[in-house]
Amino acid sequence: MEALDEFELSVLNDSDAFKPKDGQPRIHHWFSIAKKGHMGFLEHMIDSAYLEIDLNEKSKDNATLLGTMFRNKAIEHKMWLLRKLIRKGYTLKKEDETILAQIETDPVEYESTLIIFRLANELNSSYMIDELFEHKPLICIIESAKRDEIIGYRYQKNQWIAFANNAIHSYTDYWSYIEKAFKNYGIWEKLMLLDKKKTFHKKLAKFHATNPKQKVDCIPLLNVLYPELKKEESEW
Repeated sequence: MEALDEFELSVLNDSDAFKPKDGQPRIHHWFSIAKKGHMGFLEHMIDSAYLEIDLNEKSKDNATLLGTMFRNKAIEHKMWLLRKLIRKGYTLKKEDETILAQIETDPVEYESTLIIFRLANELNSSYMIDELFEHKPLICIIESAKRDEIIGYRYQKNQWIAFANNAIHSYTDYWSYIEKAFKNYGIWEKLMLLDKKKTFHKKLAKFHATNPKQKVDCIPLLNVLYPELKKEESEW
């Protein structure tokens, strides 16, 4: 397909190979009949920049593509394929969230995955979506602060000190941004009040004493998702 010119690609996309089969959109047909060894084919149909396939088109029985994929027991690595679908512009529907809960049965993982997929739908750059998946733990920290509810981590909903201690310890390279989020969303005051044993204060003092260099690799992504926290690389 790389060797085809624009006209040839249009002919390919308009060919019978990509038209509905017995009223079923071709992408749903492929996902419904795929066998265990057809993973590479499905990935190619999703990823190809040359094919004009509407991943959000519903089946003839009004199922989403995730619904069609889920019903096919022969398809393995469904979460991996869903991630690829999201990256290529698939919009998670309300009925998909119920299906997702049956694929990702761990409640904490389901909650965080659902949030990441919803955020991915707000992005129009596959590069940024890749960054979003890569920085899922960091995003969950910021989302927890924004929602005033710990999500994506195995802490009780009110364990903010333990949560903050983990954040400053495990994500030291991004702490400047996390701190700004905590302050902007009102979590900082809560931490100051809850830190009776001063464990967080001690970690904060150690951070400022060592002043570790902050990473800027995901700043463009964070600026898009959280414009109210926007930081320039020069601020780091």
